[in-house]
Amino acid sequence: AATEAGYTPFAISATAGTTVLGAFDDFHALADVAADHHLWLHVDGSWGSGVLIAPSLRHLCDGLHRADSFAWTPHKMMHVPHQCSILLLRHSGVLEANTDVVLARASYLFHAHPGEEADGSDKTAPLHSPATDPEWPLLREEAFYVTDISKKSPQCGRRADGLKLWLMWKYYGIEGWANSIDGARRAAEALRDAVEQHPRLQLVAPLKLLNVC
Repeated sequence: AATEAGYTPFAISATAGTTVLGAFDDFHALADVAADHHLWLHVDGSWGSGVLIAPSLRHLCDGLHRADSFAWTPHKMMHVPHQCSILLLRHSGVLEANTDVVLARASYLFHAHPGEEADGSDKTAPLHSPATDPEWPLLREEAFYVTDISKKSPQCGRRADGLKLWLMWKYYGIEGWANSIDGARRAAEALRDAVEQHPRLQLVAPLKLLNVC
């Protein structure tokens, strides 16, 4: 329809867990459309992506692996302290290629590390570390390489969101998170049943995730 109206589509935006109903798009079907028309497929999983942790609900995200990009927000269903958001991409080098255009004009922000190109292009460069010291023969040099992640986002820098996620992952583990999500699902099912049995209440949409309407 968009093409017939004279527009040129370039992307499809799908959702894993809508805000109100908790609904999930058919990712396989949308990926087929994207492949046929050479479109970028993005999935907003800010709310519903936590189901990937719980085997009992993981089927809701079938086909998600075919998306070109995927937004995951652990500070929602996974209870990581606000804020903690992650953008995953299927194609390597995309962020660098699209931010270099802007950052190339901001030479006052970035300076080449040893081993980098003078133009500041994003390359992994070794820093001075114990790995280069003969006193540390058991350490592998590649373990001390650093990538400048500030060149992979429009805002140049961010808080250490990943640290909060890592600490909770170490504490709860996959099983702990899965149990939490399964418990929330059982609570939603109990509320749905109570609504269906109440003479003055009406369920307006089937339960998809954790949202009871």
